[in-house]
Amino acid sequence: MLEIIVSIPVILFSVVVETTVLSRVHILYGNANLIMLILIAWGIHADTRYSWFWFLFGAVMITYVSALPLYGYFVIFAVLWGFITFLKRRLWQMPLILMLFLTIFGTLLENVFSVGALYLQGLAFQPQEVITLITIPSLILNLLLAIPVFGIINDIADTVCSRSNA
Repeated sequence: MLEIIVSIPVILFSVVVETTVLSRVHILYGNANLIMLILIAWGIHADTRYSWFWFLFGAVMITYVSALPLYGYFVIFAVLWGFITFLKRRLWQMPLILMLFLTIFGTLLENVFSVGALYLQGLAFQPQEVITLITIPSLILNLLLAIPVFGIINDIADTVCSRSNA
């Protein structure tokens, strides 16, 4: 239960940081997705039990501030959560490598789904421009933030899970 209580201020603070600070830091047209990185780091932690709530609450909050359609981040985060739970059972012995791999997967998933949703709304893009101007810069920013976010969220998860298990 403590995991659910802790998720609310952590995700709310992260949404504020992402919309105020990280929205101004970009390479070409790529932006970092702090919420996704936090959700990945929380999801791959060995002792967390309520990661589904973190993903659901994160999807609600990021949908609120995003220009994607309502279902956008719910689908992206549901696929990411399902992939994390699948991999967590088999590869969680290497959490930092898993964090970097899932950051790449999540960034590619987010960009493909975002471009696809915008394409369905009638906006046309050149695939080469999307890859070189949005996807690769977003991937670089997310990978730069992945290790510090992993360290911070891992410490929070250790503290929260040790108190809830005691």
